Parts: sequence; structure tokens; C-alpha cells
Amino acid sequence: MASGFFPDRPMFLRKRKPLDPRSEATDAGGGNAGGGGGESGDGSWSAGDDRALLNALKEFPKDTAMRWEKVAVAVPGKTKAACMKRVTELKRDFRSSKAASEAAP
Repeated sequence: MASGFFPDRPMFLRKRKPLDPRSEATDAGGGNAGGGGGESGDGSWSAGDDRALLNALKEFPKDTAMRWEKVAVAVPGKTKAACMKRVTELKRDFRSSKAASEAAP
């Protein structure tokens, strides 16, 4: 087995873009007291993880085949299920903050 080369991988895995260097700089700053900062598929989400997730959602619209698999590949250290769960949490938080701002005079 040749290391580093996987001809059986889908094209989108071989042609994915590198991480945004701004998110790496933010994560390297050590702002996370937990240490790992996204090592597990379901762990805590750093600001860099959220940015990578949002960028992946923009890159792969709703009509994209295997969208969530592609999104998970674009967010290092996160699984498909973790990405889907995080999007649901972000939508819920956005809607609740929007409702609260509309209710305030």
C-alpha cells in the first residue's frame, strides 16, 4: 500500500482546499483551555471549526450529492453527524437570538 496516495478516494477528497490560515492562527493561539480543540467528532467547537463549517456549507449547496460527507471532510476532525448537529445548534441559537432582539423595544 503506497503511503499518502489513495486512488480509490473520491475526487473531492483529493482536490479539497487547504484550511484558511486565519483559522489555524486563531486555534494556535491557545484560546481553548481543553487542549484538543476539535480532535473528536463530537467534541467542543472552536471558532476556527465554526468558520470551516460555514465555509464548507457555502461551498457545497443543498443540492450537492453527498453534501454532508463533503462538509465533514472540509472540517478537520469532525464527523458527518457532528457537523449536522452543530448546524442545527447554530440555527437554533440564531433563531432564539433573533426572536429575543425582535421582542426587545
